[in-house]
Amino acid sequence: MASGIRFDRVPPVCIAEEVAVLGACMLPESSLMTVAEIIEIIKGKDFYKEAHEKIFNAILSLYQKNIPPDCLMIVRELDNAGELEKVGDVGYISSLIDSTLYLPNVTHYAEIVRDTARKRNLIRASVEIYNNSYDDTLETETLLDMAESSILNIKDVSPQQFVTAKSMVNGVLDKINLAISSKSSVAGIPTGFNKLDYLTTGMYPGDYIIVAARTSMGKSVFVKDIATFLSLVEKIPVGFFTLETSKEQLMLRIISSLSGLDSFLLKTGHLNETDLTKVTNAVNEIYKGSLIIDDSSGLTDMELRSRVRRMKHQYGVELIIIDQIGQLKSHKKVENRQQEVSAISLSLKQIARDFKIPVIAVAQINRGPEERSDKRPLLSDLRESGSLEMDPDTVCFLYRESYYDRDNQDNTTEIIVAKQRNGPIGTIKLDFDLRCTKFINKE
Repeated sequence: MASGIRFDRVPPVCIAEEVAVLGACMLPESSLMTVAEIIEIIKGKDFYKEAHEKIFNAILSLYQKNIPPDCLMIVRELDNAGELEKVGDVGYISSLIDSTLYLPNVTHYAEIVRDTARKRNLIRASVEIYNNSYDDTLETETLLDMAESSILNIKDVSPQQFVTAKSMVNGVLDKINLAISSKSSVAGIPTGFNKLDYLTTGMYPGDYIIVAARTSMGKSVFVKDIATFLSLVEKIPVGFFTLETSKEQLMLRIISSLSGLDSFLLKTGHLNETDLTKVTNAVNEIYKGSLIIDDSSGLTDMELRSRVRRMKHQYGVELIIIDQIGQLKSHKKVENRQQEVSAISLSLKQIARDFKIPVIAVAQINRGPEERSDKRPLLSDLRESGSLEMDPDTVCFLYRESYYDRDNQDNTTEIIVAKQRNGPIGTIKLDFDLRCTKFINKE
């Protein structure tokens, strides 16, 4: 139990079930298959008795060596680890088998051990939340995030913090072989824009991506198209924080792009029977997808983190989009906006890494391009903070010549990959359909 935590009553325990699980693992009839089923349910720390935890860890160690965990081998494993005396003696380990009959439903007992451990963890978390709430040095937002995280982590599997290089080799080789066999250049999550996916090879868990441009260049449309493609075509759950426009406006844009109808016609309702059929078909497509939308205004980075956690927990989202970063606030007290944006940017990077999902954030650039003859954006044009240049793994700028030349009717838009930590930089071109607000792959 955690140091400094005292229970007023005996915590929930299930010693008989712990004995049953350990004994079942040691029965000759069960062998490695039983262990394989049980380790999917519980861990050593789920056992209340320290001796039981050590015995289970010895069983797990033998399983990893593909050695059946009989009584003799467990005794030898504990003895080699210098923990045999802490467990008791050979007689106690042997008694675990003697008190256990063959259990065809051993997984049921393992689930009882796991659930009882969760109850103890809930009590522990509750006491920690109670004690932390009296700490004046902790901000309220921090306390809420700590509380929510500790509760959800009781159910969720905690990530392993350390791995050896050799333990990862086979997994990496599998991915390389899969890429070879599939002949695809996109190993990560695609955007739906073919040439962009070829340049970046897709988006990866932990990626922090900035999409930036001058106002009205199409940033929101671009990330909307990515979200629509992933949720409707790839069937990947996407969390979309539309902080600058309402969820109704976002949905109108999605229906417009899917139906191919002018968004103005949808707003005014000037639709014929054919148009209504197109709208119905678009809505049916949306029903099949998994796009989760949040249009809350005035969010802090800590509140955003909390909502991402809930989306991940409830819907299994695999990518997050924030439109846009300028609408977020820091939960910390800062002296100026530059420090605030730096704190927010770091928070978004941590969200991507902690939840192992790509995070796309839309950002505004300053007026720097308008003062140059070549108005294509540069990394130094990112508004308000150098952190937006330093923190992201990838930075994409949108540039359209007709934005500055009103006589130019060519809506070709350049997607400039100005930074890519793990790949080349470059530019791809898309067609921009202003009528139904969407970008289209150029032939």
